[in-house]
Amino acid sequence: MRESVATVKISEALEGGKCALCALHQEAEGAFLGAFFREMVMDGKSQADLGKQGLCPYHLHLIGEAPDKLGAALALRTLVGTAMTNPQGSYGGCFACSILEKTDQRFAQIIGDYYTSAEGSPLFESTIDRFCLPHVTYLLAVNMPRWREKMGGAFKYLCHEACKHNLQDLAADLEWFIKKFDYRMAEESWRGTEDIVQRVVEKLAGKAGCHIHRQDSDTPKKGKSG
Repeated sequence: MRESVATVKISEALEGGKCALCALHQEAEGAFLGAFFREMVMDGKSQADLGKQGLCPYHLHLIGEAPDKLGAALALRTLVGTAMTNPQGSYGGCFACSILEKTDQRFAQIIGDYYTSAEGSPLFESTIDRFCLPHVTYLLAVNMPRWREKMGGAFKYLCHEACKHNLQDLAADLEWFIKKFDYRMAEESWRGTEDIVQRVVEKLAGKAGCHIHRQDSDTPKKGKSG
């Protein structure tokens, strides 16, 4: 694969020890919020799109909690104007989510391309067990329609096997953590399970605040790759 800013970001995220797509999403969201307050609140098209799509409650709270209160006020003026015209439609969509979804999909596609490349495949295969379950589902949904059945089947099998093995390890850590609350186990080591509750939550749900978009299907369709 040709190296680019995106592939470098993905390589770094894959090596980060956590779910790569959670990390990439949070980085993209931070960049979006920076651009939102620097540029978008003063841009006519962005203001129009914001008024048309609105903001979901999660991103509305992020805007409201940001230190740039003037930027927040400019955005809120647009949203209040929309709400005055159509109160029930003010949360019909989300300007932020629509932008971030495109970024997430592009990253998921590049990660899928890693699976098919000689240089990227070893890194992806060695780190797929770190992905949260919702993002494994997202990877499959984004990439499976791009590939023929054989390649899609191999990708799906790799993802599912990595998830299964990682879940077995988490289950074992959970059992030990629970046993440690028995007074008879007081002298035993925690065996590194002190953070197991947080690790399991992130495995099952992804990072807190990381919106994971649903795709329609992960059914393989005929594509150019094989």
